[in-house]
Amino acid sequence: MTVKWKGPQGEIDEDSNESLIRIIYHPGLKDIFHKQDLNEALGIAISGLDFLRALYASKKLSSRYHNLGHNYVTAITSIKAFIGALNLSRELSVDDLTAIILAALFHDCGYLTDKDGEPRIDMVDHTAKSSIFAEVFLTRNSFKKVFCDRVYELIGYTNYSNWYESKVKVRDDLLGQMLVGADLLQVTDQRYFLNKKVLKELLYKKDSATVAEREKKFYEFTKEVTSQIWKFLDSYYRSSNDNPYRQGWERFVDAMSVICGGIDLK
Repeated sequence: MTVKWKGPQGEIDEDSNESLIRIIYHPGLKDIFHKQDLNEALGIAISGLDFLRALYASKKLSSRYHNLGHNYVTAITSIKAFIGALNLSRELSVDDLTAIILAALFHDCGYLTDKDGEPRIDMVDHTAKSSIFAEVFLTRNSFKKVFCDRVYELIGYTNYSNWYESKVKVRDDLLGQMLVGADLLQVTDQRYFLNKKVLKELLYKKDSATVAEREKKFYEFTKEVTSQIWKFLDSYYRSSNDNPYRQGWERFVDAMSVICGGIDLK
């Protein structure tokens, strides 16, 4: 079974380019960048999606949570944050837009395994494998080395087993803030807790902590990782009150409060 995610504003069909096309031609991008540049960015993004669709069809998931839909939703959320950053007068280029899209689309494809039974991929080495798949795509399309290195750097931030080192860099990296925030804001999906049973590789490590302690640790980690994306998403939606991710986050906090033994997490 593949877990389907939709995000706070409706379904994102991993077999369709519609969501990607719609967000690329958002006024917040059209008012800043030339149409030709956006057309090129969209073409690259669709090419990346098609590459991943074929890749996912040829392999199997070792983690049902980390499917193509998750990567796609992460990309859409990242682009919304990118537009919000432009609204806040951050200096960003079309190359930055293309890099964040590709990093988001490829960031968790390392959870794919060979269909003949390759050993399970875990949190520690999935980013390395994700970068390898990204390298295949980028090499085929003859991207410049500096651009490729930037995509690999962004993907590397999603290795949360190495978060202490990464977060120092992310503090000064706008695209890094967007990517890791968008990745973890999957918890704002209203079906998150229905699908939570498939998140064991994230939530239930073999340690001596109680369930409540583990859940609280996960909540605090999620709050830290997503802390810097909110200003961009609020800007995209023009206010925090109209930002649907905010409502999803409140739902997440309320549910986690119960799971963590009634602790007030707000």
